Amino acid sequence: MDKTDFIAKLKELTNYDEEKCNMINDVVQNNFSIGKDAKDKIVNALKERLHISDEDVEKLYNISLSILGSGVMDKVKNFFNLKGE
Repeated sequence: MDKTDFIAKLKELTNYDEEKCNMINDVVQNNFSIGKDAKDKIVNALKERLHISDEDVEKLYNISLSILGSGVMDKVKNFFNLKGE
């Protein structure tokens, strides 16, 4: 999933404007990693940049991960569909 797709889906699911969605994308992309404190990095950065409540930042984190996860699954599905042809 590219940046444009991520931002479009984020706008759709959150009703945030383009500027806010770009900020969210930047935070997620700059702080995304696999590890035990990866979530904390993203959550803290989102709170700092957006000045939103803990509850809202948790929802936003989950929405962001679901968008990224759906993009990964689409790539996996496409990979296996192409391999079978």
